[in-house]
Amino acid sequence: MKLLELDPVGGMPEIMADVIAKNCTNIPKVGRFMAISVQWLTATFIQTTFGEWLSKATKKDFPIGYFLVIENYDGVKHIHLWLS
Repeated sequence: MKLLELDPVGGMPEIMADVIAKNCTNIPKVGRFMAISVQWLTATFIQTTFGEWLSKATKKDFPIGYFLVIENYDGVKHIHLWLS
């Protein structure tokens, strides 16, 4: 197999939202709503100029996953996204 591309995805805002949302789900009655809200707020934040900059600036040190493109010996390309 031949590695064609390996790029980190996400950054510190996404990592923080993931950890907070996972912990919110344990809160009775409102946990699911809180987790969804945290994810929505983070998605909105990273669309701002500062949020986009912060995410890109920290994605090498704090990736939430990796985007991978490989090619096997038959020439077939495989695309994978691994999230932590």
